Amino acid sequence: MLKVLKKILLIFARLFGINIEHYLSLKYLPKFIIDRKKWLEKGGKIDTYSVCLKDYKDNAGTLNGEYFHQDLLVANLIFNHNPNRHIDIGSRIDGFVAHVASFREIEIFDIRPNIKSSHKNIITNKLDIMQSKYTNISDSISCLHSLEHFGLGRYSDTIDINGHIKGLENMIQMLKKKGRLYLSIPVSQKDKNVFNQ
Repeated sequence: MLKVLKKILLIFARLFGINIEHYLSLKYLPKFIIDRKKWLEKGGKIDTYSVCLKDYKDNAGTLNGEYFHQDLLVANLIFNHNPNRHIDIGSRIDGFVAHVASFREIEIFDIRPNIKSSHKNIITNKLDIMQSKYTNISDSISCLHSLEHFGLGRYSDTIDINGHIKGLENMIQMLKKKGRLYLSIPVSQKDKNVFNQ
């Protein structure tokens, strides 16, 4: 019963942007203080602090899950296909885009502001794909776990109950004849709408 109650509390807090796990990491504050003391006793110098308490028990990342595997799979498909121009729409920059940029140029089209890159293989463009009028511009487009967000307002996009349909239609319009579209979306056994996902 206590586990269920804790899970409900965590979910409820997340609805309001509160990360309770972050506050629970305060239990590691004594370890931080002891480690700091040891550092100074050994002659270490501290110019500023970065208190990262949750990292004491955190793992190094995940080597499983849909994002991990889709990013590697689609990056490998693009590597093997070697298109003339590859455009990505809204996929993870720190995963998929980074994988592709390690071996070729990739253009990002994203609605979010301040998407800028200093990497020579990453070209950034701000675009609301639901409003795009581009046609026939690329032989390869990816949109990994992004389409399901279109029109929900989460990324300051326009609220549009048909946003995912408009986005998909516009991506298809952007493709050249015989172009490839790499698309992934979540799949559920039940048909459901998750607002602001």
